[in-house]
Amino acid sequence: MEHRTEHRIMIAADIEDYSSRNRDSQATLQRDLVRALDHAATLAQLGTLDWRRQEQGDGQFVVLPPGTGAVTVLTSFVTELNEVLAGYNSATSRMRMRLSVHEGPVVVDGANGFPGAHAVQVNRLVNAAALKAAMRARPEADLGVIISDRTFEDYVGQSRGGPSKDDFRRVKVAEKKERYIAHIHLPGHNVHALGALPGSAEPAGPGSPRAAEDAGAPAGHVFRLTGKGANANVSGRDQTINQRYS
Repeated sequence: MEHRTEHRIMIAADIEDYSSRNRDSQATLQRDLVRALDHAATLAQLGTLDWRRQEQGDGQFVVLPPGTGAVTVLTSFVTELNEVLAGYNSATSRMRMRLSVHEGPVVVDGANGFPGAHAVQVNRLVNAAALKAAMRARPEADLGVIISDRTFEDYVGQSRGGPSKDDFRRVKVAEKKERYIAHIHLPGHNVHALGALPGSAEPAGPGSPRAAEDAGAPAGHVFRLTGKGANANVSGRDQTINQRYS
C-alpha cells in the first residue's frame, strides 16, 4: 500500500515540569495547553480547523495544513503564544511550555500517527537538553522555542519582518539515537547571555557575543581587539576580532 506523503510544517509542544504536578493540576494543564495553542493560533490568523493533532498528555504534536507560512509560525504565532502564556499564568498557577518547529515530508495517512523521520525529529527537538537547560536558567521565561537547522537556514534572517538570527543560539541535540543541529530562542530573553548549555560551543554568559550589549554598551559601535593569543585555540598567532553590537 502506498501512503500519502506531503511536505508540511510541524510543531510539538510540551509542558515544563508536568510530572511534578498532582492529578488535578495535570488535568488543568492539559486543558490549558490546548487552549493556549488554539488561542495563539487564532490571534496569529492560523486557522486550527485543519490542524492534524496527536495528543500526548503533557504535550501535543501538530501537522499544520498545506500553505501554512513558516515565517508566520516563527514570528506571529510564537509571539502570540508567549503573550497568551503570560496572560494565563499567575503566582499560584503557572504553565511554561517548550515548542519545537520543523518542516519536511511526512506521511499524512498513517494508521496511528504520522510516520517519517521529520515527524520524529520535531518530537525529539522539543525534549532537547539544551532547551530545558535554557529554561532552567531563565525561570521567568514562559516559552522556550527550538527550531531545526533546516528551518533556521531557510527562514531566519531571510526576509524583512522575519525572525532575526540574533535571537537564536545554535546547539547540538542528542536524543535517543538521533543527532541534530538546532537553534533555540526564548522570547523576551537573550539566549546568548545564558550560561553554558548542553551541546552549545558558544561562550557562556559574559563571554557571549551580546553580553556587552546586555551590560549597557551603546548600540551600533564597533569594538576592535588585537594582539597575540586573543584566540586561545590558535597559539602564537595575531588575532583581530571585530564585533558589531546593534
